[in-house]
Amino acid sequence: MKKKFFAVLALGAVMLTALVGCGTCKEDGCDEEVYKDGYCEVHYTLHAAGEALEDLADQLD
Repeated sequence: MKKKFFAVLALGAVMLTALVGCGTCKEDGCDEEVYKDGYCEVHYTLHAAGEALEDLADQLD
C-alpha cells in the first residue's frame, strides 16, 4: 500500500513539474517558451531591468 502511495505521489510531482516548466510567456501576445518566472528570455530581461531601475530610483529619493 505504501509503495502505491509513493508511486502516485512521485507521478504527481513529475506531472506538476512538467506543467510548471512548460508553457508560453505570460506577456500578452508572446508565444515564446518560458525561460524564468513565467517570462520568455527577452521579456524576463526587460522585466528584471525595469525592476532594477525602479530600485535605483527608490534609492535616489
